[in-house]
Amino acid sequence: MPKILEKNGFTFYFFAADCQERPHIHIKKGEGKGKIWIESNLEVFFLKGFKVKEKREIMSLVRKHISHLKEQWYAYCNN
Repeated sequence: MPKILEKNGFTFYFFAADCQERPHIHIKKGEGKGKIWIESNLEVFFLKGFKVKEKREIMSLVRKHISHLKEQWYAYCNN
């Protein structure tokens, strides 16, 4: 499970087996978890157990770090 980013208590990661899906990132913090597609348009697959404020923060962090998230996905999955 490559951990890509840790910010404000959120952990952004993906699973090695996920490389056969389109690019996405998993997020967790406490009991909250989620999955966001990161290629083309950002698209939330699910965000469960997060408050509305945390959901906004997650999306802000993903937008801010999108280049890094994609770079890490392709570096790992294309090997």
